[in-house]
Amino acid sequence: MRAVPRGAVRGLATLACVALLSGCGVHPPVSAVIPSEQPAPSAGPPTTLPETISSPTVAPPTSGEPSAGASVAPGELRPPATPSVRGTPVYGSTLTISQGSWEPSPVVLGYQWLRDGEAIGGATARTYRLTGSDISHRIAVIVTGSRDGYADASRRSSQVGPITPAALKPATPTISGTVKVGHTLTGKVAAWGPGTVALSWQWYREAVPIEDATSATYTLAVADNGHTITVRVTGTRKNHQSARRDSRPTAKVAPGTLKPAPEPVVSGNARVGDQLAADAGDWGPGTVVLAYQWFRNTGKTDLAVPGATKSSHTATAADVGGRMRVRVTASRKGYSTVARFSAYSAPVVKGELTAPTPVISGPAILGNQLSVDAGPWGPGQVDLVLQWYRDGSPIVRANGATYLLTAQDVRHTLTVRVTGSKDGYTTRTVESAATPIIRSR
Repeated sequence: MRAVPRGAVRGLATLACVALLSGCGVHPPVSAVIPSEQPAPSAGPPTTLPETISSPTVAPPTSGEPSAGASVAPGELRPPATPSVRGTPVYGSTLTISQGSWEPSPVVLGYQWLRDGEAIGGATARTYRLTGSDISHRIAVIVTGSRDGYADASRRSSQVGPITPAALKPATPTISGTVKVGHTLTGKVAAWGPGTVALSWQWYREAVPIEDATSATYTLAVADNGHTITVRVTGTRKNHQSARRDSRPTAKVAPGTLKPAPEPVVSGNARVGDQLAADAGDWGPGTVVLAYQWFRNTGKTDLAVPGATKSSHTATAADVGGRMRVRVTASRKGYSTVARFSAYSAPVVKGELTAPTPVISGPAILGNQLSVDAGPWGPGQVDLVLQWYRDGSPIVRANGATYLLTAQDVRHTLTVRVTGSKDGYTTRTVESAATPIIRSR
């Protein structure tokens, strides 16, 4: 056997090592430069080996330390699919991010919440409580994963929103009170929530708001008569949706009751020709229209006196013997009509005539004519009857306003008596003064 030179042996050993590393899965360098030695001259043809052999790149040392002059790229984290935000997009609610499982574990996660794409200061926790500033905006979150030896990775969630104001917890109002004109209704309602809620009131007639009726109480007006009434409560609170609740309608409003409604008082003399007057008193509330009717009672029944519809009544002959009273009827729009009677007067008596003293004029001499002036009787038209007297005895057929002196009158005095009469009045007779003694010439 021919001996192999020592340099060739070293080259074969190197090739064997390369082949061994390759078979072990370690990538050797692409090429290796192998040194060679020149063989001794011989008689036969020389044996020649290659100087450069392409081979895989040699792997770094198994100790894990990089070889001098080499760099190691950072690893890549494997985040889950796009994270989702859970929670109700309403003011005051808490949103939570569902970030899934990041690989390779363990991975440190960081959070940044966004409002319309802009970072929200201090919002870096896994959860986020919605504030008033978020209302009408959309919210998202960026999740960032990090681990030593790996490049950071981020995922952004889809947006939720727009964020709406929170809902109030309202209560329905009720109405108490007498449903009559002039009475006051009161609205009541339990406390609204959450927290302190500002409540405002508005009263309605049918479906029409009543002007200036914005408190918890309302006094029924004339215009409410015959209509139903409701009250509406509206609640407001910052960052919450306003809400309103209506009460059930009342029954139809009944007419009011006039109050006060005094009993009228009659004053004056119950005598024909005299005036009886009614004092109706002070009625209310507000302006009340009063109507009058006088009645005469001559037995057990009141009879309305025709035409006696004023606050006063002058007693007539027809009233004689009867007791008088007045009925006052009060009315006002929106209120029930009320009638009140006065007490009875004393029985009506006959009136007294006005009776002046008659006056005789003319010379008291035989053959002359005397005249009498009966004067103004009253009241009104009075029937008068005249009678001439001679020394106190009536003169036959001497009942005119004039009298012609005769021989029978000489040496006597004459007088005239005037008798007045009128229906409903006491008959009255008045006598004149006597004439001088009648002379013949």
